[in-house]
Amino acid sequence: MKRILCAMMLTVCLLSVLCLSGCGQNKPDGINHTSEILINEEAFPSDLVWFSHLSGPSSGTGILPVSPYRTDATVGANGICEARVPQTEKKLQDLLGMNDETYARDFGSLSWHKYCKYEDTELIYFQVDENAENNGQPVTHAGKRMIAERCGDAVYITDITDIVQSSGELSTSYDGRIGSKYYLEYGYYDLNTHEAKVYTQESELPPAKHEAYVVYDYSRLNFLLKEHEIGSAYFEDVDCVGVCQLGNRLYVVMASRNRYREGTDENGNFIYEGEDVYLVTLNTETDEILYLQKYHLTDYFGDSYRLFQQSSDGELLAPMVKGPDQPGTP
Repeated sequence: MKRILCAMMLTVCLLSVLCLSGCGQNKPDGINHTSEILINEEAFPSDLVWFSHLSGPSSGTGILPVSPYRTDATVGANGICEARVPQTEKKLQDLLGMNDETYARDFGSLSWHKYCKYEDTELIYFQVDENAENNGQPVTHAGKRMIAERCGDAVYITDITDIVQSSGELSTSYDGRIGSKYYLEYGYYDLNTHEAKVYTQESELPPAKHEAYVVYDYSRLNFLLKEHEIGSAYFEDVDCVGVCQLGNRLYVVMASRNRYREGTDENGNFIYEGEDVYLVTLNTETDEILYLQKYHLTDYFGDSYRLFQQSSDGELLAPMVKGPDQPGTP
């Protein structure tokens, strides 16, 4: 009993130390910030926003400094606003509308999946576990790579295993949707015909991933932007905290990641220098910076940034390059 009591007291003390750095700091009203557009050769798309978990600065003391307050927000060309956390991923069984017995027989378990919700359709790109069994027998699609799509009440299931394993002469590192096509390494899925096709000519290939981003290497992207003819004047004290390529545009967030406050002023208010956040649009073919906007957050810093397409009612959707047949295209 004494050991249990000691353990409980130790836990309480530890939590007190961890939380100490957040004492006395109240969550501010709103997200205070300033904004300045530095380069505007091409306007930042009005429906694209970066979602971020914003945290308040801590004192940096204690074993594990704890932020005193947090909020979720979107950051775009039109400002910074509090936002709802994006919808969680839908399960394949729910997307397909299958009962437990049918799903267990056909799919069983997945070894990998990627869910994308757009305004006009939903996709799950997935791999069925090659060892998946049901009642001692392999499931119908064991080991297959597939795409499931729900468009309204219609559901489509397409086997793309042959395309994934084709190792054809034509390939791309691009992975994402442009217009009515979702691009894969050796082929694409056509959302109009609900068929998958292997690349047969170079004109079918999407733009290549930017060489500094193809392996999601932020350090390479940092080097590119810090040494950039224009970017070097702005990015010396900031680092990449978010990136996404859509077509031949690379969207990047650079931030100072200033997590700590330093002391208090003569009125006892904590001193925080704030955080600088830059929204960058890069032309992947020329490396020209087409858009650059600087935000200065007064009371927060961003933990992570993910790019979304924001619908007219504020829902955060998978980002894509819109074609002439997509909702919201001018």
